[in-house]
Amino acid sequence: MPHIIGLDLGATSVRAAVLESRFRGFDVAGLYEVPMDASLPAEERLKHALAALAASTPLAADVVAVSMPGARVSTHVLTLPFGDLRKVEQVLPAEIEGAIPFDLDEVVWDWQLVGQTESKTDVLVAVARQTDVGALLKTLGESGVEPRVLTSAAIAYQALFAANAVTDGPPPGGAPHAVVDVGEERVSIAVISGERLELARTVTGGAAQIRGSAAASMRVDLELVRELARQHGFSDDGLPRSSLTNLVREIRSSLGAQAARTRAKVERIHLCGAMANAPGLAAALSEELGLPVAPLVLDPAVVPLQDPSLAPAAAVALSLALRAQGHTRSARLTLRRGPFAFTKESRELTGNYARLAAYALVLLILGAGLALAKLRTLKLDETQLDATLCDTTQRLLGNCEKDYRAALSKMKGRGSPASAIPKASAVELLSELAAHLPPDVPITLVESNITTTALHLQGETDSFDLVDKVETGVKSWKCFGNVKRGQVRKNPAGKVEFGLDAQYTCGAVEKGNG
Repeated sequence: MPHIIGLDLGATSVRAAVLESRFRGFDVAGLYEVPMDASLPAEERLKHALAALAASTPLAADVVAVSMPGARVSTHVLTLPFGDLRKVEQVLPAEIEGAIPFDLDEVVWDWQLVGQTESKTDVLVAVARQTDVGALLKTLGESGVEPRVLTSAAIAYQALFAANAVTDGPPPGGAPHAVVDVGEERVSIAVISGERLELARTVTGGAAQIRGSAAASMRVDLELVRELARQHGFSDDGLPRSSLTNLVREIRSSLGAQAARTRAKVERIHLCGAMANAPGLAAALSEELGLPVAPLVLDPAVVPLQDPSLAPAAAVALSLALRAQGHTRSARLTLRRGPFAFTKESRELTGNYARLAAYALVLLILGAGLALAKLRTLKLDETQLDATLCDTTQRLLGNCEKDYRAALSKMKGRGSPASAIPKASAVELLSELAAHLPPDVPITLVESNITTTALHLQGETDSFDLVDKVETGVKSWKCFGNVKRGQVRKNPAGKVEFGLDAQYTCGAVEKGNG
């Protein structure tokens, strides 16, 4: 079964979701989380965490999808005033360069379709600096990880909804839903309508900022805690509302931009990440934003987890794994582009040229053997047919003939058995007669005597001139010869009675009107 891994590279830990594909669906082989050692230098933390993760599950897989850590990927929704995708590809580089503070040759970028009409096209563009992408791929490669897909956490969430894995997710054609992923040092916001990703943002912030704001707003005097909670807007569990100001602002601005562009308001928010199950967070955000807010819940029939409560924290890793499995057909966005394009298959192909050449040689030998076997079979069939023809001609003609053309000619010759067979049937002659009679002449046949050698007609028509037309029509076929008119007279009813006789002069009926 294909082995698929989704890697969520967080600020303080690495999470992995391992899927085993099967004929219809997949199994979650495992969810893993390895904390990063804060005492190590920043560039060594990821290597150390990946090494620890490799001790729990092999990192070599058929497909690996990885999210860029933190806010190193910037995303933009660009609206272009035309619906031709060929024009989109032509003008996007200039549009992107105008939206970022770097030269285009310093970044890696990709895009995917968000919405399209005849007069406009909305595209989601993701941009990352080449130095960041190169450094990450180098670190992953040294740890034995070769990702085929490299994207952002916000974009990855589309795969969960495309797989219909989210309980109470947006129905097809229904109002959009939002995912708010509150990580340790990042906040990812995605808006999905049906299976379509409409907005994706990742900004700095997250749990560390919320905890810092909460600590700064608290007092040491325990006797004043209740009063301070009331004065500073604490929720019942002690989380200060003031500490959520930045988070609420980012969510509002993102949802407002999406609503202004699509004229559709978000209906529900699904919480994910390190803070998803924090007491009071969902209630506080719901009150501030005026929307239903709850931790992400996955459908166990689609994503069978042993512990469903792990879903919010593992959501990015699961989304990446589903994206790698191909659930998001409309998602083409990956930062493995340009100098960082995924080339593992080509390298493996280069290393297996000798094996492929051997396979090709075996197929060639098998093909040659099959051709020889068919040739031998045809030769045996030909010998058998010659023997049958010889036996038949020996009985009919008195001598053996193996050339069917010569045998056919002799059988058609004068005095042969075949010469007694009529060259044309009476039905064929009647058919040719009908084809050559004038279609505009009303004829009533009183008597017709047709043999394989001659025909005799007795009929009546409206005038003597029409009898001439009937005679001319019969003469028009070259196989009716010696055409003679019999007695022609007018009967008491005013009709002209006539008779015609003709000989069949051809050796075989020639089709058509001759």
